[in-house]
Amino acid sequence: QVWEPDERCSDEQLAVLEQVRSGGNVFFTGSAGVGKSFLLQEITRLLEYLERPYQVTATTGIAALQISGITVHSWAGVGLAKDVRRVCFSSLRVTSAD
Repeated sequence: QVWEPDERCSDEQLAVLEQVRSGGNVFFTGSAGVGKSFLLQEITRLLEYLERPYQVTATTGIAALQISGITVHSWAGVGLAKDVRRVCFSSLRVTSAD
């Protein structure tokens, strides 16, 4: 089965998907309603097809819920990060994209 991007993808979104497909890192941003969540869904669909590991993160809990992800703090293992810096640093999880 061949992966195809959703036909609703814009040229800019297709360029981001191609960057992801080729193994590159991407950062995308934009104002409300421009298709960031849609693009993220397409990226995760592509990564699942390519069987590449990934994590969807956001800076706040509300944002994480909206994208079916987790907070960066949760992903890193520091929770609310209310402890002193030394304790937070020692609780960081070591992760690898490989």
